[in-house]
Amino acid sequence: MNKEVLIKEVAKLENISKVYKKGDKEIIALDNINVSFDNGCFYAIMGRSGSGKSTLISLLGTVDNSFKGTYKLYNRDISLLNDKELALIRMKKIGFIFQDFKLNNNLTAIENVVLPMYINKDIKSKDRISLAKNLLKIVDLSDREEHFPKELSGGEQQRVSIARALANSPSILLADEPTGNLDEKNEKQIFELLKKLSENGKCIIVVSHSGEIKNYADKIFELKNGMFTGDLNDEK
Repeated sequence: MNKEVLIKEVAKLENISKVYKKGDKEIIALDNINVSFDNGCFYAIMGRSGSGKSTLISLLGTVDNSFKGTYKLYNRDISLLNDKELALIRMKKIGFIFQDFKLNNNLTAIENVVLPMYINKDIKSKDRISLAKNLLKIVDLSDREEHFPKELSGGEQQRVSIARALANSPSILLADEPTGNLDEKNEKQIFELLKKLSENGKCIIVVSHSGEIKNYADKIFELKNGMFTGDLNDEK
C-alpha cells in the first residue's frame, strides 16, 4: 500500500483568497477559505455558477497557483514548489475527471486509460496493459476495452474517464461536474462508483449542481460569493 494513503489529511487550504480583475473591477472568486480534505472521504462542493467552484478545483489541482494564503498537499506548501515539481504532483497524486470526458476519439477505451502511464516512469511498459485492464474492470467495462468513445454511451465514456484518472494511482480525484451530461441512471452509477473509490481510501472531491450527490457525499460544502457556508450534512 502507498504509505501516503495512510496519511489522513491530504490537502489543506489556509486563508485562501483569489481575486480576478475585470477592467477596473475586482471580482472575489474565493474569500478566506479554510478547509481540509482527508483520504477515504467523498466531498461535494455545491453552489451557483460564479460562486467559485471551478476556481477552487483549479487551485486544488495545482493548475492555478496565483492566490493568497497557503495550500498544503501532503503537508508540502505548494507555493515553494517549482513547475516541474508541480507537474509531477499532478501526474502522480491527482486524477482529473471532466464533464465532457476529454477522451481521445482516435483511441480505444483501453488505449485512453494507458495514455497517462507513458509519462510515468514508475510504471514499466510491460505492465501498462494489465494495469489498464484492471482499471476497466473496476469501472465495470471489461467488455468495452476495444471500443472507441463514439461506440460508448455517455455513462460508459465517463467510466473510461474515471479509469484513466486512476491510471497513475493518485490518492486524490478531482471531478468537475462529472454527471453534467448524463441522464439520471448514469448519474447514479457514476456517484456510486466514486463513493466506492472513497470507501477504498481515495479522497474524492466533486463539484456538482446535482442534488443527487447529497445521497453519496460524506461532506457537502456550499460556496456562496467565494465563501463556504459549512458542511450541509451537519444540518441533517
